[in-house]
Amino acid sequence: MVGSITLIGYGIGVLGAGLGIGLIGYACCMGTARQPEMAGRLFTDFIKENKPLFFFLYYGSLDEAGHCRGWYGEDYMEWQRTLDAEVGSVIQALKDAGIYDDTVIILSADHGGKDLGHGGFTLLELETPFIVCGKEIRENCEFPLTVMQYDTAAVIADLLGIRIPEDWRGRPFPQIYQ
Repeated sequence: MVGSITLIGYGIGVLGAGLGIGLIGYACCMGTARQPEMAGRLFTDFIKENKPLFFFLYYGSLDEAGHCRGWYGEDYMEWQRTLDAEVGSVIQALKDAGIYDDTVIILSADHGGKDLGHGGFTLLELETPFIVCGKEIRENCEFPLTVMQYDTAAVIADLLGIRIPEDWRGRPFPQIYQ
């Protein structure tokens, strides 16, 4: 079982408030879509101070750039580069907190986009990243399976050693483990 999980969302809807006193941390910085560095400082400070078992980060600026300027254009790519740097800050905070070596990081998004919107059935709208790295995770592992958003919860439950209820649609991916 891993020591902690950090879920970083580029456009993932906000999850519920933190669960489990002292065990699970939750942070979302609404209103900072245009200021990811401010959100990043809040996130990294929280990680360093609390060393959470589970931590969810939401960065809305990439989604906002897609809706306002169009997906995959220069403005969108500039925000992606900014958020990549913020992810680097989060990784450094995990190292500074002394929990990096026991952490699994999941990077995902809830949708892609096309023109100024999403919701259609093109690959540009449906394909999203699902990147998992960290403790006990195989490096450079690719698998030709479709990953759905509801699989994220199943992967997290599996990583934490929690039995996945039979009625869940989501599934873990054992091929990601070393």
